[in-house]
Amino acid sequence: MSRFPTSRLSLGLVLIVATVTRAARLGCELVYSDEAFSWRITQFPWSESVRRLAEDVHPLLHYVLARMVIGWIGDGPVAIRSLSVLAGVGAVALTYVLAIEVCAWEQGDEHQLGRGWAVLAALAMAVHALHVEGARTARMYAVATCLAVLATWLLLRAARTGRRRRWLAYGITCIPLAHTHYFAFFLFLAHVAFVALLPTRRSPARARSSAIGVGAAMVAVTASYVPWMLVLADQVDRVHRGYWIAPPTAASMAFAVNSWFFGVRDHDGTLACAAIVLFLVFSIVAFRAPNPAFLALWLVAAVPWCMAMIITWGFGRPLIQDRYLAMAGPMLLVLGALASRHIPPSIAAFVVVAYLLTPTILGGISSFWNMPDREPSIVDAVNMIDDHPADAILCPRPADLNILTYYLRQVSDRIPRVACVPLDRNEYPGQVPHLASIEERDFVQPGELRNARRLWIVNSALQLDDTDWVVEARHRFPPMRRQYEMGYQVELFVKRARPGR
Repeated sequence: MSRFPTSRLSLGLVLIVATVTRAARLGCELVYSDEAFSWRITQFPWSESVRRLAEDVHPLLHYVLARMVIGWIGDGPVAIRSLSVLAGVGAVALTYVLAIEVCAWEQGDEHQLGRGWAVLAALAMAVHALHVEGARTARMYAVATCLAVLATWLLLRAARTGRRRRWLAYGITCIPLAHTHYFAFFLFLAHVAFVALLPTRRSPARARSSAIGVGAAMVAVTASYVPWMLVLADQVDRVHRGYWIAPPTAASMAFAVNSWFFGVRDHDGTLACAAIVLFLVFSIVAFRAPNPAFLALWLVAAVPWCMAMIITWGFGRPLIQDRYLAMAGPMLLVLGALASRHIPPSIAAFVVVAYLLTPTILGGISSFWNMPDREPSIVDAVNMIDDHPADAILCPRPADLNILTYYLRQVSDRIPRVACVPLDRNEYPGQVPHLASIEERDFVQPGELRNARRLWIVNSALQLDDTDWVVEARHRFPPMRRQYEMGYQVELFVKRARPGR
């Protein structure tokens, strides 16, 4: 059997692994607060959804796609995550294609050499815990990662071949990427830097056509943002005035590095130092290797981190979040795999084992092992609430309200009033991003419960001082898994009739 069919078989097996890790037990995962926010935004009319998203902190495209998916296949936990699963598997396939393209810059024939290393990079991507988690979440991160790999591949292919249709495809891909996540602009900055650093003496025609192609793509992206520009300025101002992410610490930085680099969700500083050492090795290879495509991979991996750190420490707005930086991760995996061909065999073996195999595979196994084997505890809580109707359901925060509303809607189309107590932004700064989905009626108003007879109160959202209220039922539902999910305590309060009434 030739190498080519063997590599295709290997890639097929890798894609099966990627599909299993991203789709297994998908409906058992808790629809956590950000996912519930995405779902609830899609429940408003189109015009109101756009207005509310302008009050959020992300671009529009993810929510448009989510609305289309819900309209086609429903809003169950598996359905709302299906787009992310497809994008996650697509990103694995594109990681392989990107690695082959990088080899083509060096060998001139992408069908002959480098396929084994490309399969290795795709395998690492398939089991990398950060990318697995993103693909199991109804948010924009998996789609952004898939588009980022596609855009980088098209950039390299267009720059190598100089064909106009490749540049056209690159520009078309950049537009939806820019409207999926704002970190895409850091990736574009890396693309521009790569084209600017292309050696002009060796191939002046290639450098000139690349500059024109990237420039035209950036003009197209800018033009597509004109209708959203005022919204973007308002979102930047809102983030500046009311930021909700805690300032970075040494532990949080180590966590972000370990998660992004190895797929290991741990605050271990030693592991983070190992990641930095490996990245320095990759940096040396990228700048010394005769293959210019290595520099492109390094820039796409490094520039988003550099920009996030500049904004974090220069403007006091922490942006070093592993999920934000996930779109740059596949490029580092490809660089790590292909860099092994340009360093001494002993060091190459260490890189492969220390970076591509042990941490990512162990992280992937850990993620798969920790997947829940049953539905989250909120499903039991919601079923109990549905079996014992009440006038209203009270919860502590807007995030809880969105989650409860989502799961109640899965049980019945007609749900009771769900409300939360007035928000103290100082106590719950993390709730600020969720307010775009909240209506005025979602907050309990003074005296509103005067005529209520039966109330469900979730997680002690409200203390009823009126002695007429008595607890008829109280149940505690422990969490099924540690990450994201919390336990739920639901209490049914019934108002006693006063004597003489």
